[in-house]
Amino acid sequence: MTSANKKKDSERLSVMVPRDCKDDIEYIIAQTGIKSNGELFRLLLARYKHDFCNSYNQFFTPSNIPVNNQVTTSEQSHTVTSSEPKPLTSAMSF
Repeated sequence: MTSANKKKDSERLSVMVPRDCKDDIEYIIAQTGIKSNGELFRLLLARYKHDFCNSYNQFFTPSNIPVNNQVTTSEQSHTVTSSEPKPLTSAMSF
């Protein structure tokens, strides 16, 4: 296997498409010449990376208030020691 093939394989992105979206994805691919749903997903991430990062961070970053590596939760009356949440900064690194 050449280094070009290795690079191409490592850059390949496999994306599972929900059944109810499959016809829409196939239509977009047919109309645009995009070769795979992975390529379409990459293009969408590149175009909407800020929206994706913001949504990801809003959903996955806890609504806790980190103070000196101590997180006080609103549901609990005690402090739990943990590391601060690490927000996603690049959709492409996801």
